[in-house]
Amino acid sequence: METAGPARDAAAVAGAGSGPVWRFLIAPRWLGWHLLMVVSFWGMLWLGDWQFHRALAGNGLSWAYTFEWPLFAGFAVVFWAKTIRDEFRIRRGEMPDPRQAADEAERLPAGVTGSVQARAVQAGRVRREQVTELGAVLSGHQPGRPSPDAVTLFDSTGLAIQDLAVAAAALEALREGRVEAQRIAL
Repeated sequence: METAGPARDAAAVAGAGSGPVWRFLIAPRWLGWHLLMVVSFWGMLWLGDWQFHRALAGNGLSWAYTFEWPLFAGFAVVFWAKTIRDEFRIRRGEMPDPRQAADEAERLPAGVTGSVQARAVQAGRVRREQVTELGAVLSGHQPGRPSPDAVTLFDSTGLAIQDLAVAAAALEALREGRVEAQRIAL
């Protein structure tokens, strides 16, 4: 897994154990990152000014962009600052290195993707053969629950678009009568 930008050389500096923690900020990769952010920040402010002058000249649509570009510049600064803060936290050991989490995920058995399934499989509470991907059930390649008493463990973490696709498929199946909805009294 490739990390976004400068975090890649974190282990090299952290592992060295010499020098102050902030020295990563002057590494060539980070200097390039800083330069990109400065140019982006000033570029977005310039675009806001340009849109402001277009709006004064009569382009009504430019009024929205007049305020949008400086807002984007603010977002860029916040993103930049949080990236630096997170890198400091990783190097001080206050939060786990994302590369270690990616390495741990790669060591899981094939097909085990979600955090809930991964923990259950690693702890020995669930065998890998008991885990069925929801997509395989929806496409008809794997059976669903063998009986109404069987427990379904669904890990819905992931992309929102995947969650929407699953919800749409479930609603379609309900409307077509392929599944029954269970009522739960709260």
